[in-house]
Amino acid sequence: MIDINQLIHQAQQKPDARDLLMHALVHGELYCLGEAKSLGNAEDETDLFITEWEDEQGHIFIPCFSDLAQMEGIVEEDEPYLYLNGKVLFELCHDTTIIINPESELEFVLSSAEIVQLLHR
Repeated sequence: MIDINQLIHQAQQKPDARDLLMHALVHGELYCLGEAKSLGNAEDETDLFITEWEDEQGHIFIPCFSDLAQMEGIVEEDEPYLYLNGKVLFELCHDTTIIINPESELEFVLSSAEIVQLLHR
């Protein structure tokens, strides 16, 4: 199993480790705040509602977490969350900045432009 936290730490220390991290993010699983709600139609479709946060400068981003331990330190205990494949998450949120492990030593920012690049690799 790939340790995304370890890859984030490596990418923070050595920029050439960033490509390996990006690959792991696309092919790995991430936690994000939000929930799945049934649309209640005949096809039994489900809609995903993903939570956005706003930083001190007023920029909107989607907070994601590499594991439950990272999430538990920041998020209220009863906050609903989703566990999604990175590629699926990036396809849904390609027009928004994603911050992995916000407000932690393992924080990693992905701009919307970087997300689009990841999806076209």
